Amino acid sequence: MTASNLHIEVAETTDSVKWQENLSRSSYATVFQSYQWARAYLEALHHIPLFLTVRDKSENVVAQLLLFVVNEFERRLSPRYNRYLRFVPSRLGVGTRLVWSYGPIIHDESLVAEILESILEEADKLAHEWGATQIYGISPPLETHSDEYRDTYRRSSYTVQDWGTFVTDVTRDEQTIWSALDKKTRNDIRRAESRIVIREVTDRGLLAKFALLSAKFNEVKRGRPEASEAMKYYDVFWKWLHRSDQSVSPASNVFLAFEDEQPRAGLMLNSFKGNVTQHSVISGGAKGNLGGPLLTWQAIRWAHSCGCKTLDLVGVNPSPSNPEEKGIYFYKSKWGGTFRRQYNLLRIVKPLGVKLFAGYVKVQKRLWSIQGLVPH
Repeated sequence: MTASNLHIEVAETTDSVKWQENLSRSSYATVFQSYQWARAYLEALHHIPLFLTVRDKSENVVAQLLLFVVNEFERRLSPRYNRYLRFVPSRLGVGTRLVWSYGPIIHDESLVAEILESILEEADKLAHEWGATQIYGISPPLETHSDEYRDTYRRSSYTVQDWGTFVTDVTRDEQTIWSALDKKTRNDIRRAESRIVIREVTDRGLLAKFALLSAKFNEVKRGRPEASEAMKYYDVFWKWLHRSDQSVSPASNVFLAFEDEQPRAGLMLNSFKGNVTQHSVISGGAKGNLGGPLLTWQAIRWAHSCGCKTLDLVGVNPSPSNPEEKGIYFYKSKWGGTFRRQYNLLRIVKPLGVKLFAGYVKVQKRLWSIQGLVPH
C-alpha cells in the first residue's frame, strides 16, 4: 500500500471513546497521546490539541497522533513589563510551534514508513496553516521500529537527536526488582523509610500541598510561579485524569513524601494500558533529601501492585554534555530499568521566525537576570 491509499483526518476535538479505544490497541501507547491529556493541556496551558487519525482505503484506523499548537509566549512566565516586550513577536507568531510527545502511534506495522511519511506531510501543512515556525516531537520509546522511524524523519528534513529513557519491567516480582538495585540505592531507601512517610494524594488538601511544593521547586528554574497558579494547573489534571477507568482511559496518581509532617518531595504517575510514566517530579531541594529515592521505589512498587507492565522514568540524554544531564542519567539508570532509545525531532519551518524568537528569549533572559529570575 502506498501513501496515496491513506488519508488523514484532522480535528481539534474528537470522539473520546473511539480515540481511546483505538489507542488501547497499541502495546506502547501512553497517557501522552490520550484524549484526557489533550483536554487537560488545553484547559491548563491553552495548548490547542489536533487529533490526527490515519485511515486506509477500507477506513480502518492504522495510526494516530495527538499534536499540540503551542504558543511559547503563553508558557513563559514574566513580570508585567515583559508583557509589553513580547507584544510584537507574539503578534508575528514567531513563538508558535507544533509539538507532540511519545507518538505517533502506528497500528499497522507493515506500513510504518508509508504512514509516517503521510503524517509528516500533514504536519508540514498544519505548520503553515497555524503559522508555526517549527515542529518538535519525541518518539515513543517502547515501539520496535526505531531505525525505520529515524531514517524517515531524516528524509523529511528533521534533525534527529538521540535520546532515551530507562524503563523498568514491573511484571517481575518485587524482590527481583529490589535485588537489581545497587547496594547504595537500597541503603538510601532503608534510611528514607526510617524517617519519611509516603502519602497518596486523595483530596484537594493534599493536592494543595503538592502544588505549593511544586511552586517552591520551580522558583529558581521558572521565575517564582505562584502557588495559586500551580494549584489551578494540578486541579485540571486531577479533574481529567485522577482515578479514571483504566480500561480505555489513563489514570493519574499523585504521591507526597513527608518528613516531620513537612512535604519534601512529590511525584505524579500516569498510567495507560499498563504503561506508567512519570510527570511532575518535584523536590524540596534540601541537601540529603531522600524523599526522591523513596518516591521512585514507591512508584515501582505501586506500578507492580496495580498489575502494570512498565514504568518509564522519562527522559535522559544518552550522551550527557553537562553535570545536570550526567546527574539525571546516573539517577535514572540505577533503578533496574532497561535503556530504551527514542529521538528528539526538530523540523525548522520558518528559520527567520526561529531566530526572532531566539532574540526575544535572549533579551528576556537579560532582563530577568537583573531580577535574579530565570525564564523557562
